[in-house]
Amino acid sequence: MKMLLNWILLVISLLNDMLPLYFFFALSGSGWKNKAGWMSDQSHCNWIGVTCTQTLYGLKITSISLVKNEVRGQIPDEISSLEHLEELVLQENKLFGTIPMSLGKIKNLQTIQLYDNALTGQIPEEILKYTNLSVLYLHWNSFTGTIPYSLGSAKKLKSISLSGNEFSGSIPPSISLLTEIEELWIWDSNVSGTLPRNISSLNKLRILELGSNSLEGRIPDEIGSLEMLEQFNIDNNKLTGTVPSSIGSMKNLQTLLLNGNNFYGQIHENICELRESTLKDLRVNCAAMSDPRVECTCCTQCM
Repeated sequence: MKMLLNWILLVISLLNDMLPLYFFFALSGSGWKNKAGWMSDQSHCNWIGVTCTQTLYGLKITSISLVKNEVRGQIPDEISSLEHLEELVLQENKLFGTIPMSLGKIKNLQTIQLYDNALTGQIPEEILKYTNLSVLYLHWNSFTGTIPYSLGSAKKLKSISLSGNEFSGSIPPSISLLTEIEELWIWDSNVSGTLPRNISSLNKLRILELGSNSLEGRIPDEIGSLEMLEQFNIDNNKLTGTVPSSIGSMKNLQTLLLNGNNFYGQIHENICELRESTLKDLRVNCAAMSDPRVECTCCTQCM
């Protein structure tokens, strides 16, 4: 029995040692800009872009970071065998295809940065439901489909960027479940529908970037509850109505971009008072030729 156990442990160890090599071949490692250590007799923990951490089971890979390194190909399903992986950082490369659902099997995964590639398909729900993500950066790809309702399952998320994709549909109301979120970037992503009223429950939110989409309806009055907000950019949509005076409650607000919509009325004095403290950039369609036009006596730019 002891010999059998030792044999099993040896096989597992050999498989774990082979995984980084498989990763190298699957992603055209011979063409990488920097491949120092890879395919050498050094421990894979000393290879460029690989970080290991001592665990109860020995040294295990906890991070793969190969930024702007000509990494090319499809992320292999077998990456899920790196069960101790916490960070996958492969932005600014030439990845294509879909994100493998198997990534959802890596329970320790906290950071996924795959932006500025050529990834397609839908965002797999598995990576939202079953990991411990705190950072998810998928901007500047070609993802399609709707933003998954299961986004609300990733309750440890602090920063998410889905900008520059080709989604359809609206922002899911489950976004209100992201109570730890501080940065939310979904600009220029073909998102439609209304701004969810319950987004006002995200009381740690500092950055809300929703510009250059097809959002309709009004900005809900409850938006003023986002008192930590520093950056609120919702320019170039199809929003209408008046600009809520409750925005004046955002005492940390530095940037407010409202131009390129169909607002009317006037910017309330509560908002203008912020120009005397934190608010440095306030833009709205207040130029004489704008139709509809917003009256604004404190804007930094009238568009």
